[in-house]
This record gives sequence, structure tokens and C-alpha cells, in this order.
Amino acid sequence: MTRFVFRNVLKENPNRSAEINSFGGAQIMPFEAAQFTNSVQELAENTRLGIHVLFKSNAGNHMDFDAIAGINVESGSFSSWPKESGLAATRDMELIADFAKTMAREWTAIGLAPFQAAIDAGASSIMAYYVIPVNQPYLPNNVGMAFSKGILTDLG
Repeated sequence: MTRFVFRNVLKENPNRSAEINSFGGAQIMPFEAAQFTNSVQELAENTRLGIHVLFKSNAGNHMDFDAIAGINVESGSFSSWPKESGLAATRDMELIADFAKTMAREWTAIGLAPFQAAIDAGASSIMAYYVIPVNQPYLPNNVGMAFSKGILTDLG
């Protein structure tokens, strides 16, 4: 397995008595998340192929006052932002870029540069996103982003 959904809520002062269900994880400190993800990466690096693990969280940076276990999590110690439709409604590309940069810094701080090791090892493709970038200027634009030279190497 190389992909895991990270369901823990990161808090500076986690509530250790919070009930844990099968879809969500316990509240933990950002430092604990970094220790865990780095330990898993170290295990992965020591396997025969050394393929890094990708940790993902659904809506980890979204402002959600009614998070539902198994669907999304509250932002906890991460910054809180409106969901995609809310950001899009602002039509403010600088704000959206700031969101992306902030989210990248926060997630990188708890352990994953997942693509760099794969690139350095000569990976033939990377799942950059789930969609097909139809009618985008980067060619080919009729295949998944993981297979688009334009998206993966020409987008600059």
C-alpha cells in the first residue's frame, strides 16, 4: 500500500478523551503527526523498491463546523479556508494561490514530499490529480493529468 487517508485532527492541545470511531482518528499534536508520517516514510524507504507513501486527508484545510467522520475532518491546527466552491466564488486568484501555498507548507511540515523521490527514481507517471484537463492549453488535454506531458513537465 502506498496511499493512506490521514483522518486525525491536529490540535496543539488535543482532547485525548474524545471518542474515536471507525472512520475518524484521535486528536493528535502536529508533532505527533510528523513523527508518525516520517516513521511510515522511513519504513517505505527501506522496502525493496523504496516507494514513498502518500498521506491524504479529505478537506483537512476546509472550514467545516459540522465535520462528518469518514467524509471530512475539522481543520484543527491547520488553517481553515472555504471549500472549493467558496474559494472559486471569490474569483480572487491571488487568494486561491495563497490557499494552495499555505496548504502545501502545512502538509509539508508534517512529513510528505511524496513526488520528488518518485521523480528522482525515474517514475514514468505521477497521479497529479484525478481529473482530465479538458480544453486546457497544456497538451495533451484529453487524458488524465497523470499522463499529460503538458501538465507534468511543461506547466511552469
